[in-house]
Amino acid sequence: MRRRISPEGRINIGNDARGEPLAGKVSISGSVHGILISPYQLGDEARPDCKVTVWESGQRLVLPLQFRQKAGLIAGDTVDVLFREDGGILLVKATNICALCGEQTEDMLEMPNGRLVCPRCRRILCADEP
Repeated sequence: MRRRISPEGRINIGNDARGEPLAGKVSISGSVHGILISPYQLGDEARPDCKVTVWESGQRLVLPLQFRQKAGLIAGDTVDVLFREDGGILLVKATNICALCGEQTEDMLEMPNGRLVCPRCRRILCADEP
């Protein structure tokens, strides 16, 4: 499953995909590998690499800026949503995704800002207008 991070740093996983273990209090942590949303465990508040928040039904989750920066994610990025056996959700930056259409292909052109553009979007952008 893929989701896009909003300009405010929010993400909507969806209640059907989220499951029961992630209702109510959750712990959020981040690393260079991605952002982990896991079921709350007693003592998570004391961990410096963790933020505890309440994730109610129907709400988007705000991904803390320090974790987004650590994982190399910015507003508008597409993430792969991976579901772990322990009930946690791992958000990792999607690879080879066109910044314009969201298609996945191997033949991407990297723009100066680091975003990728697929061949189809390049053709559309570079087409001569009548």
